[in-house]
Amino acid sequence: MTLGKSVYELGNGQWDIPALRTLLEHILPSDAVVADYEVQHDFEGLGPRVMLVNARSLNTGKENDSWVFLAIEDVTAKRDNDLQVLKRLNAQLASSNKELNQFTYSVSHDLRAPLRAMDGFSQALLRDYAEGLDGQGRHYLNRIRAGAQRMGVLIESLLKLSRLSRQTLTREDFDLSEIVREVAELLTETTPDRQVEFAIPDQLCINGDVALLMVVLENLIQNSWKFTAGQPISQITVGSEIHNGIKAYFVRDNGVGFDMKYADKLFTAFQRLHSPREFDGMGVGLATVQRIVHRHGGEVWAHSEIGQGATFLFTTCNAKGQT
Repeated sequence: MTLGKSVYELGNGQWDIPALRTLLEHILPSDAVVADYEVQHDFEGLGPRVMLVNARSLNTGKENDSWVFLAIEDVTAKRDNDLQVLKRLNAQLASSNKELNQFTYSVSHDLRAPLRAMDGFSQALLRDYAEGLDGQGRHYLNRIRAGAQRMGVLIESLLKLSRLSRQTLTREDFDLSEIVREVAELLTETTPDRQVEFAIPDQLCINGDVALLMVVLENLIQNSWKFTAGQPISQITVGSEIHNGIKAYFVRDNGVGFDMKYADKLFTAFQRLHSPREFDGMGVGLATVQRIVHRHGGEVWAHSEIGQGATFLFTTCNAKGQT
């Protein structure tokens, strides 16, 4: 308050701002102290401004007599400067990521030719000169071929990750349930002797890029399929739930699970929590999932216990109340 006037009357009523009224009449009486409350308003003669309000309720000890200490700072210039710095940093980051992806793609592409040569000549040696080699020599050549083929798979995985960063993202609403059923049917056909129970809800609606989110679901479901192989009856459940006001989609299984202290390695390319002798794979699937989810502006995470299965969850945006 100023002498004889309400704050709302200052500047020919320009401070009669709904957000400020909310602060002083509703928030402050219950909180007593309000720090860095942002008010945006279009002031006559000044234009749009950003004001930072700090307020404290002062009790005089008298009934029906209270005071408010109010400090208002114009932070428009600082905010604009911060935004410019943020834009510049984002532009630099985008440029660095683009250069890194181009480098990864170029190197990976150039490495494929010599690897094919190694594999091809090793195969030719085994085919044409096997009789002149002892068992140890043939074993060495087979090891060379296996190493070249494995490196080829790793390089192809790198190329796929690089392509994901360049692929155009087109968002639309669609039913995720249909994709999940297609993946489940395909896996069941490839290994018909396994007993796997799928729980798939109807109308699991989502907003995102159909092709990219299909890759996400394929990787997560194949992951569950792989790590439930030792169960008499495998159980894989797909659904959605609300996390912090945001719709999250999940794939849950009753597989071997993992130790949560290693969870930070899950989404790093070529990192594995299980030995290749136990489960095959290159450790790229979950890195692919994270890359796609982040491109949608979402997050992906997991929780598990050893021997108690695992649950992988992801969102497709970072705004509350949206899918």
